[in-house]
This record gives sequence, C-alpha cells and structure tokens, in this order.
Amino acid sequence: VQNVDTETATVTSHFYAEDGTVITPSVLNSSQPNPFDLLPGESWEVYLPAIDDTQLADGRYSVVIESSARVVTIANLIGQGDIYFNGSYSGFAGGADTFYLPAVVYNFYGWYSLISVQNIGTDVADVTLTITCNDGTEGVLTATDIPVNTAHHFDLEETVPVGFEANPACNGSAEITADQPVVAVDNQSA
Repeated sequence: VQNVDTETATVTSHFYAEDGTVITPSVLNSSQPNPFDLLPGESWEVYLPAIDDTQLADGRYSVVIESSARVVTIANLIGQGDIYFNGSYSGFAGGADTFYLPAVVYNFYGWYSLISVQNIGTDVADVTLTITCNDGTEGVLTATDIPVNTAHHFDLEETVPVGFEANPACNGSAEITADQPVVAVDNQSA
C-alpha cells in the first residue's frame, strides 16, 4: 500500500472470509497497528504469513483497503514447495457489472486459472463467467448469492466449465457479468 496523496493517509485493512464475515486485525505484520498512518510517498507491505494467527486465522480472504487519502495497492502471490502458481495485480478503485480477463487458461500445458470475483456492490451478487478459447470453444460457470465484499473463486483445475466436457486445452480470455459491481483477478497454477 503506497500513499500517493499530499496528506497523511490513515489506512485500514479489512479481510472478508468467504461467508462474508469481516475480520479487521488490530495488529498486522511486524507489530504494525491496523489502522496505520502513511506519510505522502510512504508505503507498507502487509505480509499475510506474518500476521499472528490470533489476529487472522489461516484461510482464503478478500481484502478491502480503506484509506483517508489516495493510495495505490498491489498484490503478489507465489507458490512454494510442490505448488506452483503466480499472480500479481493492482488494487481497484471501483467495479463494474461486466469485467474482462485477457489471459485465462484451462489444461494449457498443465496450467489452470483460479479466477477470483469480488462483489463490491451493496447486495449479494450473481455472477456468470464465460471463457472463450482461442479456437472458439466456450465454457460457462456461474455463482449465486456472493456476499458483499467477499469473493467467489472459480478454480478451473477443480471445476469443469459447461461446454468443456471434452476437456480441451484452452488458452483464451474471459468475460464476467454480474448483477452487482465486481472486480476480478486471475491467478494461474500448474
């Protein structure tokens, strides 16, 4: 998280469990209080593995960064051990009811996308994910009643989209449509 404003930013990190439960740790990594202040130009790395389990239990979360001034964020993910994955993306200032992902894979040289769609609307969201492969093959997945500020994860290694029954090797793109504003990211694993 970096303060790109001309005034001090008070920043709070909120974590949302998949059931919609919000967790706001009082202490982040390196004894950093939450909320915390950032001077103009200053940044702070929120390192999840170093947050004490009493503050944030192991799990899969969506994150909402709240700030009193303009900030920018980036998230980086890397695999460890026998698990290989990658992903890097910037934070979002807002969402849309249609969202596009330009690079999605399904069984492409052993790589699969994990697409996370976060509901940033004011009510539960229904989402449709349509994947279009370079050869024109289409696959569709849906999710309903995604709680506000939480994410649904379309794990393509574990879920076969309708239309992919022939198990194609797909290198393509995706369109996400929703009845609430959403944001989305694509992490890939082998």
